[in-house]
Amino acid sequence: MKIDARATIERLLLGGLAVLPLIFIRGIEFPFSVPRSALFFLLIWILTVVVAWRPQGVSALWQAARQPISVALAVVVLIFTMSALFGASWQVSVFGSVSRIDGLILWWHLWLAFTVLRVIFSEQKNQSFFFVMFVTAAGLVSVIAILEKWSPGLRAWLFDASGRSASTIGNPLFLASYLTVSGGIALWRLALEKRRWFFYLTTIALMLAAIFLSGSRGPMLGMVAGVLAVFFYAALALRGQRRFLAAAVFVLLVVSAVWFGGRAVSSGRETGVTRLIIWQVALRSIPEHPVLGWGFGLFDRAFDKNYDPRLLEFSAFEVQQDKPHNVYLQYAVETGAIGLIAYLIFLIVSAAQILRTPWTREARAAAFFTLTVFAVQGFTAFDTLSSLAPMVFLLAAVPFRRADADVSRPATVSSEVAGRGHIESAADVGGKYAITVISVAAAAIVVIMSGRLLTILAHPADYESRAAYRGPYAADLHWTAGNRIIQALNGGQNMPMRVFDQTMAALSYDYERDPTASRLPNMIGQILLAAGASGDRQKIDGPVFAAAEIFLNTALKLSPKRQTYAFTLAQAYLEQANDPRLGSEKINAALDLLRQTRDLDPNAADGHWFYGLALDIAGKRPEVKIEIQRAIELGHPAVTPEAAAFVKEILETK
Repeated sequence: MKIDARATIERLLLGGLAVLPLIFIRGIEFPFSVPRSALFFLLIWILTVVVAWRPQGVSALWQAARQPISVALAVVVLIFTMSALFGASWQVSVFGSVSRIDGLILWWHLWLAFTVLRVIFSEQKNQSFFFVMFVTAAGLVSVIAILEKWSPGLRAWLFDASGRSASTIGNPLFLASYLTVSGGIALWRLALEKRRWFFYLTTIALMLAAIFLSGSRGPMLGMVAGVLAVFFYAALALRGQRRFLAAAVFVLLVVSAVWFGGRAVSSGRETGVTRLIIWQVALRSIPEHPVLGWGFGLFDRAFDKNYDPRLLEFSAFEVQQDKPHNVYLQYAVETGAIGLIAYLIFLIVSAAQILRTPWTREARAAAFFTLTVFAVQGFTAFDTLSSLAPMVFLLAAVPFRRADADVSRPATVSSEVAGRGHIESAADVGGKYAITVISVAAAAIVVIMSGRLLTILAHPADYESRAAYRGPYAADLHWTAGNRIIQALNGGQNMPMRVFDQTMAALSYDYERDPTASRLPNMIGQILLAAGASGDRQKIDGPVFAAAEIFLNTALKLSPKRQTYAFTLAQAYLEQANDPRLGSEKINAALDLLRQTRDLDPNAADGHWFYGLALDIAGKRPEVKIEIQRAIELGHPAVTPEAAAFVKEILETK
C-alpha cells in the first residue's frame, strides 16, 4: 500500500498540536508556558510549510486568510501590534520585556494557526482526527486534575500548593478556562459525530469534574452564560405558548446567573473585593490613553500609576498586577478603544459565522455555547494559550461552504487541486519558497528565544522547585510589597498584622536565598524604620530601630558606595537620638557615616544632599546650607515639592 508522506506528516503534526496541553516539564510553573508556547509556534510553522507545498497550497492559504474570521483576527493582531509600537511606552512594551514580545508573538501565531488549520480542516478526515485527539488530551488532563485532588504525592510532584486542581496546565484558573472551551468543543463534536457518543459524554463528565475541582468561578460563570445563550437560541425557533414559557424560563435563568455572578465577586470574599478594586484602577487608567492605550502588555504600568492603597488591607501580594483578570478591561487599558472594539468585532464576526453554518442546529448551538463561554469567562479571567488556542481550533473548523460541513461523507478533492493535470504558476512556486524561507527563519528565532527550554531539558535538576523558576518574579513581587508597606506606614494607613507579617516573611525568605543582594536587608531595614517612625511598633517585638540598624548596616556593608543606604542607616541612628543613653553617640555615628560617604566622591551630589539632610535633623543649621548649596551646584534634582520647599528655605537662610 502506497503511503502518502505529506498526509502522514500532517497527521503527526496535527496530533502533536492536539496533545500540547499534556506537555509538562516538572519545575516549570505558571502555566508551564515556556515549553508549550515554543512547541506551539514550531508546530504551526512546520504545518505552514507542509500546507504551502500542497498542490495549490499557497492559493488555499490565501483563500483562508481572506475569510471573515481570519480578517477580523488579523485586524485585532495588527492593532495590538500598533499599540505595542506607538502606545504610551512603546520602548518598554516591545523592546524592554521578552514576556511582552512573547504575548504579541502568540497573537500572530494564533492568526497563522487559524489560516493553516482552515486549509487542513477542509478535509473532514483531518478535522475528525484532530478533534478526537484534542478531546482525548483534554480528558487526560481532567483525569490528572481529579487524581491530583486526592493524591498528595501527585499534588507534590506537580508542585500544587493552592489545594485547587491545576493538572498539567499549571494554574487552576487556566485549567478551568482551557476545559470549559474544550468541553464545548467535545459537545460540538458529539452533535456532529453521534456514533462516538460514549467517548464524548465520558470526556465531558471528566472535564466538568475537573472544572469544579479547580474552584475557578469565572469559567463556571461562563458556562452558565453559555447555557443561557443556547437556551435563548433554541427559544427563537419556538412559537406561541411554548415561546412564552421559554421566555419565562429564560428570565429565571438570567436571574439565577446574575445571582451566581454576584456571589462570584461577592464583597464578602477577599478575592472578589480585590478584583473590584483592580477593575476600578483599570477604569481610572483608560482615560489617560484612550485611543491606543498604554501599550500592549503594559497593564502593570497603568496599575502602578493608579495604585489603590486599599489593596494592602487584604494581602501583601495584590500590590503588583500585570493583568486585571478581565480581558475587556485589559485590552481597553493596554490597546485603547481601538483595540477593544477590534476584539469585540472579532467575537461578533465569529458568532455570526457560527450561526450561519450549514451544520445541524445542535452543532451550531454547541459551537455558539463554546464561543459564549469563552467570551463571558473573559470578564473574570484573562486570555492565555490554553484558552485561546482551543477557540481558534474551533473557529478554523467553521465551514464557509456547505460541502465543508458534511462530515458523513469522505472528502472529495478535484483533480486540479490534487495536482493531476495542473501546472502551477510561477507565483505559486515562488510563494512556496518564500513561505519556506520565512518559516525556517521564524522557527530558528523561536528556538533561539526559547533557549531556556533547552537549558531545562539539559539540566532538569536545576529546576526542582518552583522558586527556581519563579524566583525573580516572586522577589520582584515581594519588593513591590515592601515599598507599598513603607508607603502605608508613612501615610498612616491601616494595615492588618498578617499583611505586615506576610511581607516580612517573604523578604526574609528571599534574603536567605540570596544573602548577597544588598537591596533585601535594606528593604527590611526601611520597613522596620517606617514602622518605628509611624509609632506602629506593636508589629515588632523588641527595639525596632536597633533591629532596623542591624539590617541597614548589613546592606551598607554589601554595597558601601550606595548613598541612599548610608542615609537610611543614618536615619536609624538619628531615630535613636532621643534615647538618653544613646543620643549623642547615635547622632555622631550618623554624621560620621554620611561624612565618610560624602568624602568617597566629593563630586557626587547625593553625598552632599544626604549629609545636609542629616545635619538638618541633628539641628546644625549653619552647616546645612553649605552642603545643600553644594548638592544643588552639582546637579541634585529637588524633584518633590517638599524637597524644593526645603531647598528654598535653606538657601534663603542668612
